[in-house]
Amino acid sequence: MEQNLTDFIKKNDGADTAALLLCKNKYSDIDIISAVKAIDARKTIKEKVPLWFEYPSLRYPGHLPLEQCSSQITAQYKQKYITGRNTVADLTGGLGIDTYFISKKAASVDYFERNQELAQLAEYNFKELGQENISTSCKEITYQFIESIPAGKYDIIYLDPARRGKQGERVFSLKDCEPDLTQLKDILLEKTDRIIVKLSPMADISTIMEQLPQMRFLDIISVGNECKEMLAVIERNYEGEVLITATDLSQNHQISFTRNQEKNSMVKYAAPDSLSGYIYEPNSSILKGGAFRYISEYFGLEKISHDTHFYIGKEADGEFPGRIGEIIEVIPFSKKNIGTLSGKYEECSIFARNFPIRTEELKKRVRCRESKEIKGLFTTLSDKSKVIIVYRRIFETLFKE
Repeated sequence: MEQNLTDFIKKNDGADTAALLLCKNKYSDIDIISAVKAIDARKTIKEKVPLWFEYPSLRYPGHLPLEQCSSQITAQYKQKYITGRNTVADLTGGLGIDTYFISKKAASVDYFERNQELAQLAEYNFKELGQENISTSCKEITYQFIESIPAGKYDIIYLDPARRGKQGERVFSLKDCEPDLTQLKDILLEKTDRIIVKLSPMADISTIMEQLPQMRFLDIISVGNECKEMLAVIERNYEGEVLITATDLSQNHQISFTRNQEKNSMVKYAAPDSLSGYIYEPNSSILKGGAFRYISEYFGLEKISHDTHFYIGKEADGEFPGRIGEIIEVIPFSKKNIGTLSGKYEECSIFARNFPIRTEELKKRVRCRESKEIKGLFTTLSDKSKVIIVYRRIFETLFKE
């Protein structure tokens, strides 16, 4: 029966599932609901977790767990904190993507999930994937349950708290997520030396540091210049500085710093009357981490202004984690010069940073077609003057616009 279902999924891969449901009476020997869920899910899994796509026998729940689960590339990144000797508990197993990739590195993983359907599907899928070092349990993660865990049973406890409120709305604060780690971290640290928690990329870093004083590492993970998640590593009795690591996995580049390093970094601001050479835009992980001064000193670049997080360099450094453009010209901002810009460049993508007029409004005023190459940055310099920096992008990785 399962083989018939798998064959049906393979045969109808990418099919219109609404049409299949309308004709479900034709397939009396097939669990058409399970088939449709799998066919729809595989459209997402193909891009998000390509390794799992190679297994058409896997079964899937509805849309929400797929939306919330980690991608293959971010799940594999978590292996950096795992060794082959580690015993791990995943207390919020969900679809099981993180559990699976953690288990590829760990000695063993215990998967826990409060939703019975998800737990049953995960158990089935782990067997189909041939991953024998995972045990699954359907459990609600409460204070009492954690209290029952023997101290030292797990080297690492992993959590990905649910970031949906009671009405299904997105939430970003740790206190609003389920389970509430701020209430559980102390009892968890009585049971293990290390907690790893996946956080929303929208969470406020300063607040997280206050709520998790034993945090040792904070990884900010981007893919294609889109900040996907943050990973906090909490260790029992740790009282030092948090090491922040900004990583863009598409660019295969990361840079690490502390808040004190950022505070004490020497930053030089670009002279407003001599902007030339190359313009640098850091990737989203660096901007999220707040390494505004540090990136200037580290790469020897001049910052455009205190609140404009673009930088100027005399040469193009291909090792820079972000985008680089060659400056064509710098135009003082005025109503007249907006007209000049429209007449001079048929194609020029307009955007604003640290500027009193929004990008959408500027695009209405500047009648240029969008361009992948020529960019027009409306911004404010260190002397508070407003300018348009026109540049030709010469270096970028797999970034999304």
